[in-house]
Amino acid sequence: MIFALVGAGRALGSAVPTEGMAIMLSGMNTALTTTATAITCFFIYSYFYGKLTDVQTHVFSVVEKTVLIHIIPRFAFDTETVNHQTAQLIGELKAWTFTKDILSRYDYYFQEKAGAPAEEPHAGHTGPAEPSQ
Repeated sequence: MIFALVGAGRALGSAVPTEGMAIMLSGMNTALTTTATAITCFFIYSYFYGKLTDVQTHVFSVVEKTVLIHIIPRFAFDTETVNHQTAQLIGELKAWTFTKDILSRYDYYFQEKAGAPAEEPHAGHTGPAEPSQ
């Protein structure tokens, strides 16, 4: 149809000396050419966008499969394991608190022996000393 409009515009341009009909056919040719170009570009864009979406879906499915097979089983725990690990953590925290309390008493003892003024450690207090006012 584009070629028909181009041919008709040339035929009318040579047969009829008026410019009006040739300009009208040239405008119709331009509109049709622009529309055909837009449709062609849409088909090309749709094809490559579809392929890109397919590749993206494939990559995400491979990542999901890898995570489900290899990574999630490493972090799946039963109730017994969680209870055991919690008990171990609490034991380690108690040991750390006890050690810190003994060290603060040790520091107090040696500061007192050296003659330096020292605050008496509070029983069970393991955090930094509050500022005195």
